[in-house]
Amino acid sequence: MNKFYIKVSEVRENDVLCFGNPKREIRVERVTHNSAGRIGFHANTDTWTAYYHPNDRVRIKARAY
Repeated sequence: MNKFYIKVSEVRENDVLCFGNPKREIRVERVTHNSAGRIGFHANTDTWTAYYHPNDRVRIKARAY
C-alpha cells in the first residue's frame, strides 16, 4: 500500500499514521482539538496520544475508497 504526506488538519479517524524510527503504524481512533489550537490523535484505546500543529505534515497509508 502506498504512503503519502498530508497536513495534520486533514487526518481523519481510521487513517493509519506511519513512522520510520522506530518503524510502526498507528491507526487513529479519535481526533481532538485542544485550547492551544493543536490537533490530537488518539489510538490503542487511548493509551497512545500525540499532538501536532494543524499545518504540520504526517505520513499516512493510502486511504481505501
